[in-house]
Amino acid sequence: MYIEFRNKKIEKICNNFEIAKKKYNVTVAKKIVQRLNEFRASKNFKIFCSLKIRRCHKLSGDYDEKFAVYLDGKTRLIFSIISDKDLHDINFEEVLGVIIEEVTDYHG
Repeated sequence: MYIEFRNKKIEKICNNFEIAKKKYNVTVAKKIVQRLNEFRASKNFKIFCSLKIRRCHKLSGDYDEKFAVYLDGKTRLIFSIISDKDLHDINFEEVLGVIIEEVTDYHG
């Protein structure tokens, strides 16, 4: 799948292991790299979400229309899917790209 970033700041964090390690920790930095590689290796969103270990799930509330995947503890990689269709009408096999929004603990 194709990856875009919400802004230059998140792109810099996600594409530079040393910066990610300083901002979070080594475990989260490794998981960011791993998740981005998994996105790139997946043909589409349905394939990406098929492995339960990633804990890929749709969010609600302040993060409505976005998704999250597990990184470490309560830390998640937040992203949205690239599509011109309403989220309820999307065939996830047709989703070929994502926008990385942020790395955060949205649990409280």
